[in-house]
Amino acid sequence: MSRLPLSETLSRQSLIEVLRQELLKQADGRSICRLAAEEGILCGGFLRFSGAELRKRFPWLVRRRPAATRSEIESLGDVWQLARQEVLGVPTACDVQSQEHDLCNGWGDFTDDELSAFYQELMGKAVRITPAQVAHQTS
Repeated sequence: MSRLPLSETLSRQSLIEVLRQELLKQADGRSICRLAAEEGILCGGFLRFSGAELRKRFPWLVRRRPAATRSEIESLGDVWQLARQEVLGVPTACDVQSQEHDLCNGWGDFTDDELSAFYQELMGKAVRITPAQVAHQTS
């Protein structure tokens, strides 16, 4: 009987940091939303939304450019995500959305199992997330 290799164990935050660094290497100046859409990884980025839903998620862009195509909205959304990263001083669109929640909920949209699967997809090895520690109150 063969034994399966033991998986690495990381905290949720440590796993997100590893994913963040790997995604930034692959992004090459694109937002993670654009990277995810173009590479078919993570949540699917902009492609997770229908054209109508994408327009609803970016109403300020659509108001200024009502005839914009989906491709144009995605390009403007990409620039917007990168600008918000600069303004907030955070490294990725997932970090922006973890704070602003207007396109999605960023890292908060993913379960531990989904993050572990993304890690395996990107890094080629299994990982388990350590269970969150519950603080015990003492009287």
